[in-house]
Amino acid sequence: MKAFGPVLILIGVVYACAFVYLSLVDTSIFSLRGYPIHNGGDSGEYATLGQNIAEHGTFSLTLDPAKPEMFRSPGYPFFLAPLYLIDHSYYLAIFVQVLLVLGSALLIYLIGSSFLPRPLSTVAALVFALDPATMFYTLSIWSDTLFVFLVLLAVY
Repeated sequence: MKAFGPVLILIGVVYACAFVYLSLVDTSIFSLRGYPIHNGGDSGEYATLGQNIAEHGTFSLTLDPAKPEMFRSPGYPFFLAPLYLIDHSYYLAIFVQVLLVLGSALLIYLIGSSFLPRPLSTVAALVFALDPATMFYTLSIWSDTLFVFLVLLAVY
């Protein structure tokens, strides 16, 4: 596991560079609310649910009147709510999601090491972490990163 440390540092540096690019340079894919809320999909709804849980204590997309959300499960919004309370943005959530990707890569490495040669399990972890889709979902408000981490943790 000690040999995997430099790989985690490499992944962290790549994510830091991607974060700077997405948050400062290419902001066109994000909603009017700004980075990291994606323009389209469930990203805006997850952000609104997390904010409403944090500020108003309600699992609802609307406040007047508050109608309980029936389409989305509450797991990810409840993950976002305390992070939103700390800094009133979702930058901390993105940081935690990057940590979850690092944890997921480590879990992939550990799971793979149990039945694959070590270099192959390292490659598997790198392929997962540096996949553009993984990076996109991690650096935006989407539930996939948390879900993948929890599934890998359950498998491990």
